[in-house]
Amino acid sequence: MKIYSAKKSDINGCLTLLKQTKETHFNRKKLNLAIDNKNTILLVAKEDDKVVGYVIGYISPCNYYDAILQETRVAIAHRRQGIATKLIGGFLDVCKKQKVKCVGAVIGNDDVNGVNLYLKNGFSKEDDWGWYEAKNK
Repeated sequence: MKIYSAKKSDINGCLTLLKQTKETHFNRKKLNLAIDNKNTILLVAKEDDKVVGYVIGYISPCNYYDAILQETRVAIAHRRQGIATKLIGGFLDVCKKQKVKCVGAVIGNDDVNGVNLYLKNGFSKEDDWGWYEAKNK
């Protein structure tokens, strides 16, 4: 299993992971935009040329010293094999090479496994702020 910067040819594999886990946040259009955006970091884990996981986040276009890791996703059959840890490590490596000083992660408060994964990978809970969303109508 190796970690790569995602290419357009990896989008179908990422979409397969999303369907498998019933996630709807990302779609083909958003993944295409992510690959084309210079501030987005989208890495894939591939085994035998098949996408088995990905991590996506971005470097702040307003402050190039901050980055947000938005999502880490691994195929159900490939979980508990260290793939998420390798993806997070790859994301942090890209950030370090780009001189990012601080990386935040978006994790649901009820996602105990996700919280534990990020804590295990060097993240710490800094405060109790939450994600609030306004939908434009």
